[in-house]
Amino acid sequence: MSTTLTQPTITVQAMTTTAPTTAAGGTTASGTTTTPTPTEQITTAINKALQRNPGSGPGGPEGPGNPAGQAANPLAVVPQAADVHLMGSLPAIFSGNRSEANNFINRIQAYIRLNLEVPGFTLPMKKIALTLTLMQGEKVASWANDMGQALDELDPLTDNIPAL
Repeated sequence: MSTTLTQPTITVQAMTTTAPTTAAGGTTASGTTTTPTPTEQITTAINKALQRNPGSGPGGPEGPGNPAGQAANPLAVVPQAADVHLMGSLPAIFSGNRSEANNFINRIQAYIRLNLEVPGFTLPMKKIALTLTLMQGEKVASWANDMGQALDELDPLTDNIPAL
């Protein structure tokens, strides 16, 4: 089954004064030429740039560069590599020293970014759990424990949606 998608032709309507009816090429029934309105000029330029012919979709009745009778090539789906595994080294443990906080945040973000193709690394709850495991020491242990408990109370089906 092949589906061909077509783009609509842009049509701009503007209020203009009544003018004599024109034939193709801008010639009126009386033989004089008319100048297209600025709106018509813009519409024509956009359709030309997008290779659109009014009423026929992109590039004409058969689509751009597509001879009659040939199906359009569907987009190729690139499969995910089967050997995707964790890369890089984990950031150092964060002990709660505020002077090291920005460095820790930057390193954990870089680690997560590097491993986005690893299954599960796009899920916010996994990212939070990973970060909490790297927060250890007297200054952060209680806070990390509280955040872990709050994370455990979330519903993975409704609360584990990646941000846009």
